[in-house]
Amino acid sequence: MKILITLVFLMPLVALSQVPNSLKAQASVKAYLLRTLDDPDSYKPVSFSKVAKTYTVFEETRRYTELVNDTDMYHEKNIEIDHAVLNVYSSGIGSEDLKQQLIDGYKKKKAENRFAIDSLKTIMEKERRAFEPVFSGYYVDHEFRAKNKFGGLVLTKWEFNFDEKYKVLSTKPYESMEEIKARLKKQLDSLKREYNSNQ
Repeated sequence: MKILITLVFLMPLVALSQVPNSLKAQASVKAYLLRTLDDPDSYKPVSFSKVAKTYTVFEETRRYTELVNDTDMYHEKNIEIDHAVLNVYSSGIGSEDLKQQLIDGYKKKKAENRFAIDSLKTIMEKERRAFEPVFSGYYVDHEFRAKNKFGGLVLTKWEFNFDEKYKVLSTKPYESMEEIKARLKKQLDSLKREYNSNQ
């Protein structure tokens, strides 16, 4: 019975604790839009999603960028080697033995680069699994109507990202999960084609 009374007492407090967060987010979004819209007077809010917390992700760290850049560097070196091998084949200069020595040297270097790429991928995956996300702020989705620079009234939905004090850090057009999956699939297919062409 005591537990039930405690729960009944705490539920309104929990509900109330979310109200200030949503009000802070909405006030920050409205202030931001009124400063940045083409026609601030035409702004009409439609809906706000629930405020959600955001956390750091490994793919947004400096370390991840360093690993990706190093991997790209070795891929580029292999592309240069492919061009050099083609030049050796197409040039009429030198004996066949000399050409074969050059090509063997290029193949060895390319194998070393592939080993480096595989090692970097292993390191990246290990560090991704070990990465511990840290609270970084909040986000909210907001649907609204406003006139664009041509004077047309447009219904749009944006995602707003805030720091822990609800200062708007960034905005982007809202994407549904289906849109995100389609975009990521397209990017992944493009990367696979690029990777396969470099092998």
